[in-house]
Amino acid sequence: MKKLLVVFFTLLIFLLSFQTALAEKTMSPNPAATMDNYELPYPGLLPDHPLYFLKMTRDKIIGFFISDPIKKAEFDILQSDKRLSAGVYLLNKKSP
Repeated sequence: MKKLLVVFFTLLIFLLSFQTALAEKTMSPNPAATMDNYELPYPGLLPDHPLYFLKMTRDKIIGFFISDPIKKAEFDILQSDKRLSAGVYLLNKKSP
């Protein structure tokens, strides 16, 4: 009997631990962010700078503490844009 109760409560806890995802309102795309007028942000320190590892560590720590999925996605997009911009700056810097 005790074994049956343990199994029952284990199943009950297991089934109640799942959360249902409800559909949220979808956001319409921003017409101002089209490809023809999109500017990359200034990257700050470039990867060839000696203190670049501190910048990357700071960005990873900040990204770790963002809990809102939308803000996390916006932060990740900003970071990827900065990395892309840093690549463009490095290419222009290395060009004769």
